[in-house]
Amino acid sequence: MPKGALRRGGSPAAPKRSSEGGGDPFGPVTNRRWSEAPTLRVAILAGLTALGLGLRLHRLGHDPLWFDEAYTALTAQQPVGEILRLLHTESSAPLYYLMLKWWEPVAGDSDFALRLLSALTGAAVVPMIYLVAASLFSPTAGLIAAALATVGPLHVHYSQELRMYGMVPLAALGVLQGFARLVRAPDWRGVAILAGALTAGLYLHYFVLFLLPLAAGVALSPRPARAAMLAALALGLSGLAFLPWIGTLLGQAGPNHARDWIAAWWANKSFWIAIPWSLMVLGPGAEYPPGWFKLGSSGLAGDVSFALAVALLGSAAFFAVTARRDARISWLLTLGAVLVPLAMALAVSVLRSPIYVVGRYDIIAWAPYVILAGAVLARLPMLIALPALALWIVMSCVTLVPHLTTDRPIRVAADRGAMLADMIGRRAVAGDVVIFSASTRPVTEHYLGTYAERLVLISYPLGTDDHLGWIDLRIATDETFATAEAQRLSAWLTTLTPKPPRLWLVEPTSMGNRPLLEALKTQGYAPDPTRSAPHLLALVMSPAE
Repeated sequence: MPKGALRRGGSPAAPKRSSEGGGDPFGPVTNRRWSEAPTLRVAILAGLTALGLGLRLHRLGHDPLWFDEAYTALTAQQPVGEILRLLHTESSAPLYYLMLKWWEPVAGDSDFALRLLSALTGAAVVPMIYLVAASLFSPTAGLIAAALATVGPLHVHYSQELRMYGMVPLAALGVLQGFARLVRAPDWRGVAILAGALTAGLYLHYFVLFLLPLAAGVALSPRPARAAMLAALALGLSGLAFLPWIGTLLGQAGPNHARDWIAAWWANKSFWIAIPWSLMVLGPGAEYPPGWFKLGSSGLAGDVSFALAVALLGSAAFFAVTARRDARISWLLTLGAVLVPLAMALAVSVLRSPIYVVGRYDIIAWAPYVILAGAVLARLPMLIALPALALWIVMSCVTLVPHLTTDRPIRVAADRGAMLADMIGRRAVAGDVVIFSASTRPVTEHYLGTYAERLVLISYPLGTDDHLGWIDLRIATDETFATAEAQRLSAWLTTLTPKPPRLWLVEPTSMGNRPLLEALKTQGYAPDPTRSAPHLLALVMSPAE
């Protein structure tokens, strides 16, 4: 018999209880057999990570870049100083753009290669979720959370986009783990984890700021004074590291046209549906917001997803109240990491200006939400946990299958950017002027590639090319403004020497373009139907005979 197996009285030692308080749905014996067996656990996690990577790589380069992706690619191609300058008129942090700038020379500039950065870091979220969930709760909770993350529709979607959103869960996981370590057993490693994750997260996406209230958890620590001191140190170090960007952030927080579309998006909606809607999209299925998503599901799936969320949050709150002190810390911090950033984004949107976008910025709460689901399911009886887990995974797959097997629908002219670029690149001659109105420039310019070097590219209204992601809606709503801007662009054409042989007006039927067409006619240009392609929304204007 192994040493130490007997108590002082000679009776066999009682088996240790699970870190979940003995509530593992598979029972302590089963739990030891698989979720606490290191070799099998590693094999399961490796399989989940491989599956997660496969889902995120599937048809990764099939759909052309859309508006935001093309804007990101164009920005990342600029010198570092220019990237930082351009972001002054944005509402974004610089880390992803800089990562992409250094990634492209290594991986290439194809759509697949550019998106590969998001896919690889997205797949890395799966083992990271396991590690954090296992640390906070148990290996069983970690494996369940990893399984849910593997097929999480929202995260699979963003892991296939040339944007920073798929990486945000990594920052959220690091911040959650850092706070948890400092609260439960405050040490210098916790300081390093929190400071590093928070700094990287702030340079990745500003919504990481909304995780800072988790610092209140130090009051639950068995050593509150030390936990508070080390947490303050970690926050201070992160603040110092972020200090060079504070001025830009404050400037972006002022009046900013880059956020106008968010206000317009909420114009006919109530802000009070925001958090319930987020809880649906963070789960296995929902009616995802239209406009930029190819991802979609059904109303019924959304109802089921919301019901799961209510049951999940209610169960987590119950376990937090009834758990012993150490376990209570994990429950409360994870619940806070889900609800606090959503509540703070909602408060800012209502009290100041809209910043809450369902299905995009709320991804800050996705990883903690999945961990919470894994922890709750690991505590429930097997007869409840297994059907709930199966339902979640099946619904996720039903949502993912059409997303991963169909083409992105063409909703606006910008979605034709690749076709427009091919047509213009083959037919245009040196010195032609391409005039972009509405949201057509980033995608077309990206796919023009080297063709753009022999053309003159200009945005209408003039000045919007300082921020290629900015759409000045006034040309469609204010005719006086549109007329003045059309005349200003017409006057600018007279400064070009030699006179452009042809003008390419992209999306000529866009609202607000009628004054522009009239102004161009005064410069001696008339529509050339022999070269135009109305079905591609491009109008060629040649000098009148």
